Amino acid sequence: ACLTAATLAALADLLSRQGDRRVAVQSLAGTGLVLLALFLAAEGRQQGRLPNTAQDVLAWVALGSVGVHLAVIAGLRIRALGPFLLPVAAACALLAPLAGPRPWATPGVPQGPWGLVHGLAALAGQTAFALAFAAGALYLIQARRLKTDPARISRLPDLETLDRLNLGALLAALPCWTLSLVAGALQAQAVWGTDWM
Repeated sequence: ACLTAATLAALADLLSRQGDRRVAVQSLAGTGLVLLALFLAAEGRQQGRLPNTAQDVLAWVALGSVGVHLAVIAGLRIRALGPFLLPVAAACALLAPLAGPRPWATPGVPQGPWGLVHGLAALAGQTAFALAFAAGALYLIQARRLKTDPARISRLPDLETLDRLNLGALLAALPCWTLSLVAGALQAQAVWGTDWM
């Protein structure tokens, strides 16, 4: 509920020409981040390991999306990413209970260190791709605004900032996904031997 409210507040902040909803967006997103972290910590304590059910994976993606959103607001002061990143987090958080406690990994298969590296690298890569999506979508919206009405003042960042953010996110995502694929292959070989393909 916090993430859905944060999404709506971020959208209202972007579309409204008056009022400043930054504090509401950051407070709701921060509350959602804390609640997700507490949920994952409780799941980890209950399972005795890093949470890895389908429900937990969705919560991890939501946590990563909210964390990136708050980091971008704090570091780059780009508020306009909220309507793009927060819905991803809200959807994952809302879908997590529907996924249930079904194990993400194959039951009975030992999870070694490569499985953990694979999962964390995939999560980092997915979060970076979500940030690249948000920056790219904002770039297209801002470019269209500048072509149709260049005199209109916009709350969106300039095109150069969005381009740098998009490139940086893509450059971060590529090595993460590469590491995830290599670690997944090493984990599969350790579990199933050389005939895993």
